[in-house]
Amino acid sequence: LATMLTNNILLPFVFKLKLFKEPQRFISYVGIVRRSSVFAIAILAYLYYEFIAFNNSLVSIGLTSFAAVAQFAPATIGALFWKKGNKKGAIWGIAVGAAIWFYTLILPMLIHNGSFGPNAIAFMQGRHFFNPAELFGIPMPSQLSGSVFWSLFFNTLFYIGLSIFSKQSSMELNQAELFVDVYDYSGKQRFIRFDPFFSWQEKSKPSTANLRKSLQSRHSD
Repeated sequence: LATMLTNNILLPFVFKLKLFKEPQRFISYVGIVRRSSVFAIAILAYLYYEFIAFNNSLVSIGLTSFAAVAQFAPATIGALFWKKGNKKGAIWGIAVGAAIWFYTLILPMLIHNGSFGPNAIAFMQGRHFFNPAELFGIPMPSQLSGSVFWSLFFNTLFYIGLSIFSKQSSMELNQAELFVDVYDYSGKQRFIRFDPFFSWQEKSKPSTANLRKSLQSRHSD
């Protein structure tokens, strides 16, 4: 987990800000960040056990984790089959889905473990429309199935809605074309340059004519 956190979140952030110009300083920074990530993840795991998981079975903990990981499904599947998806829709969809997952699964665990006092259970059950076990007053076979359904429902809704009503960047247009139509490009050229000014309107090798056409259309807009 520390390696994934460092390589996929922290290092891209550092590259984007261009914080280090000397390779030696950058290497030492990576080591410090990775060791700090190991310590932070261990502390978070202990806190999760201490306040949430100590009174639950291993199966319950695993299903709760799977419900959390499922929030990546709409954006992942959309990136493979839908060209209109963009970064804003994916981020908001995952954020809303994770918030509903926390409200319907993690918050009830904290309440039943006594983290919010004895009156918290009565308060949550008294608000029938916002009851985590029966969100919006609709009964579900189980609390887990209700959490997965509502979190993925709003996750997908925000992902599709914001992707439709917000504009894609040039890089997102390029990547969407290459991801969805990957078999149209594979085998035709060994190397593809990701040009943020090229819209990939024609399925062919980038040329001066294609680039000029793309720039003229953007200039006219």
